[in-house]
This record gives sequence, C-alpha cells and structure tokens, in this order.
Amino acid sequence: MIEVHFMELPKLFDKEVPSEQDDPVMQWMIFIDGQSKGVLEVLSQKNKDIKNAYDLLQIISQDEKARMIYEARQKEIHDQLTRIKSAKKEGRIEGRKEGRVEGMAEVAQKLLKMNMSIEKIVEITGLTPSEIVKMKK
Repeated sequence: MIEVHFMELPKLFDKEVPSEQDDPVMQWMIFIDGQSKGVLEVLSQKNKDIKNAYDLLQIISQDEKARMIYEARQKEIHDQLTRIKSAKKEGRIEGRKEGRVEGMAEVAQKLLKMNMSIEKIVEITGLTPSEIVKMKK
C-alpha cells in the first residue's frame, strides 16, 4: 500500500495552520524546506528515515567523484536486484513447466492403467509416444 501526502511548504510557517513538531509529515516538510544544516541534523536525530535521507543528501552533495562512486554503487545494487528478480521469474516459469510435465505424466499413467491407446494418451497429454512407452514399462 502506498501512502501519498501533499505537502504545502508555504503553510509550514503559517501561524494560523496548526502544527505538531513530532508529526513525521511535519518533520519531512521541515526537512524538505531545509532552512539550515543545524535543523536538518536535529531532525535526523529524531527520525530514522530522515536520517537516512540526510546521510544520502550529504553523500550526493560532496564532490563529483564521490557522487559518481555513490551512483555507480546504487546502479550495481539496482542491477543486482533486477538480476535476482529475473532469476526468480525464470525459476517460477521453469517450475511451472516441470509441474505441467509431471502432471501430464501422472495423467498418462492413469490412462495407461485404464488401457487407453498410446495415440489417445499422446493427444490428451501432449507427451511423446516414446515417453508414454517408457511409462508403460
């Protein structure tokens, strides 16, 4: 489930709009407004998610070489997650395929027990005649 918040930063300092400093949404608004480094550091101590964002902001705000290193690392992490996701998908496809073959083999064995012709079993299951003959033995 995704939760979406619309933050109206101009209302952040409007005295007529009630605000609570311990509210995570309010903390994020203050962080995004980014008035001073001191305020950001205080917020990062109060809220672990803001700390993660603040740490990331410090990394990408450094020199270009550090930023390139960070971006390369993030790209590698993303690529690794994509490879894992792809491998899982391939594994599921292969597993389903094997499951269908095993299921058809079970059906074929039952049909053989019912003395159905090999040609009919091939037609029903999609297995090859040689596979069915092997089961018969």
